[in-house]
Amino acid sequence: MKKYLFLLGWIGLAVKGYAGGFQLNLQGSAQAGMGGTGVAMAQNNAILYYNPAALVHYKYSGFSYHGALVSANSTFTPAQNPSGFERTANPLGTPFSAYLSTRCHSCGDSSKWAAGIAIYTPFGAKMKWSDDWMGKFILQNISLKTIFVQPTMSLLINKFLSVGVGSVVGYGSMELNKALPLYGANANPAAVKLTATGNGIGFLVGLYYTITQNWHAGFVLRTPVGMAFNGGKAAFTNIPNAVIDSFPNTNFATAFFLPGSATVGASWQANQRLTLSAEAQLAFWNTYDSLRVKFAKHTALLQDIHTPKRYGNCWTYRIGAQYEYRKFAFRAGLVYDQSPIKPEYLGPDVPDANKLEGSVGLGYKRNKIGLNVFTTYVQTAARSFTNTETNLNGTLQTTAFIIGAGVSYSY
Repeated sequence: MKKYLFLLGWIGLAVKGYAGGFQLNLQGSAQAGMGGTGVAMAQNNAILYYNPAALVHYKYSGFSYHGALVSANSTFTPAQNPSGFERTANPLGTPFSAYLSTRCHSCGDSSKWAAGIAIYTPFGAKMKWSDDWMGKFILQNISLKTIFVQPTMSLLINKFLSVGVGSVVGYGSMELNKALPLYGANANPAAVKLTATGNGIGFLVGLYYTITQNWHAGFVLRTPVGMAFNGGKAAFTNIPNAVIDSFPNTNFATAFFLPGSATVGASWQANQRLTLSAEAQLAFWNTYDSLRVKFAKHTALLQDIHTPKRYGNCWTYRIGAQYEYRKFAFRAGLVYDQSPIKPEYLGPDVPDANKLEGSVGLGYKRNKIGLNVFTTYVQTAARSFTNTETNLNGTLQTTAFIIGAGVSYSY
């Protein structure tokens, strides 16, 4: 039975996909132009995501919407045949975020509270290898999506300190297609299509501290979001007659944690035009230490699965700058992002590695309307791996190009 267990390892791929699926901090177009920094800057109501404690320092109520197009592609170079180069043809990713916030308008600039709701897509991935590529028994294509809804409250404790709290309701979906190393009468490999939807809850708390008029510090702690997937569906096709009864179409259930994180950062307004920011974030991927899957139907070759994963916690470091001139804001940022995936779990399903990111952005504000655009380039390190179940051996590397824009209305 053991030789067939890896046929069902797709569920682990889905969780890994959330890990390496370009969690790029694109929840605000102004912040994205500064390398995703924002925990210590209350410049718009996207601070609902970056640090809810700072919302009370944003002097307006309003609405904003932010969207991006992500073009990410990976390459695979086989160790035995470097000329057998493979490349994904991934569809565009379309993350978005929307924010609605309000504050005490009768309080003037000294509002003691602010509140809002955020809707955003924090995790996700789209990956498509060719149907007949050499790693087709690991993955052909995968689509992962999450949407978080976050109601938030921000309170001013004193002239130096504010706090913010929020709850998160997460919704997720996944679809994966892969070939199986079983061949039917038509000499084509068997295949499986797997779909599932799930949900979970989490919480976040933030602190925002005014050190001086020009120096600010922020801290945000996010709990892991436990996602429960019940009623997932596995549909097998072209299974050989000799084992067709061993692979019935069936439902499954699984659960895992999307990682929490702790972020600390500071901003410095060097003069009336220039602001600099820096942040460090620790993502708690160690919550994904094993995978358990329960199937509705069982056969000699289809049993419940429990496999270790043991992902590691990882750091992300960000720096950003903003220069304001008249109604314009010019932005730039750099990011170094560590991978949580250990070498023994690397593969073409998640071609993740340490990443370098560079971004630039431009903002314009006139009266109550604000417009922001940004672009980001991502480059991972080349990383070699060997898949012990399929003997696939080679080097993976990923690049991504992102453009995004946002519009806001404040009053």
